[in-house]
Amino acid sequence: MNPFYINENLYLGLKEGNRQAYNYLLSRIEAPIYAKCRENGLTKYYKDIRQHTLVILLVNLENGSYEFDPDTSPVTYTIGIAYNVMRNQGRDKHVNLLDIGAFHNAFWTQNDWAGLKEEVDYYLSFLGETCQKLIRLRKLEGYPYQEIIDRNWMPQLGSASALGNKFSACWNSWMTIIQRLQS
Repeated sequence: MNPFYINENLYLGLKEGNRQAYNYLLSRIEAPIYAKCRENGLTKYYKDIRQHTLVILLVNLENGSYEFDPDTSPVTYTIGIAYNVMRNQGRDKHVNLLDIGAFHNAFWTQNDWAGLKEEVDYYLSFLGETCQKLIRLRKLEGYPYQEIIDRNWMPQLGSASALGNKFSACWNSWMTIIQRLQS
């Protein structure tokens, strides 16, 4: 078994500049990063995204802003950096709302939506009332599923799990509508 399979060993190896740790990390991150680039029309930027990701990781290791967390593997941390780099790459290259929207689960905040308010409102208008409300609560206002249930804002859905399923269906419908309107 590769010693870097253990998260703490990988972190320490990266921190020490161990080339084998670096190669192990690359072997674990390349496929997910490339897949996300392909999914979002950014394959021509893949090498740049990968390179920027690694530079950010190394800087964060060097300046101490990335410290080992037993709950988050260095692989997961690095893929998170890559998704942020992709999001920024998309903005820099004027990627449409559909491409940027693909990163909604982990990285979008209220501030990200603020500059797109008119466009977001326009595309939301094609959805039903429940989907509009759910997307607004989750993404524009940033409420977690459980708080939406606790505040009884969507009682018809009953549980956080049902709310999550409905959100996924609404989001997929919204992305399809955006894609059709933009083509």
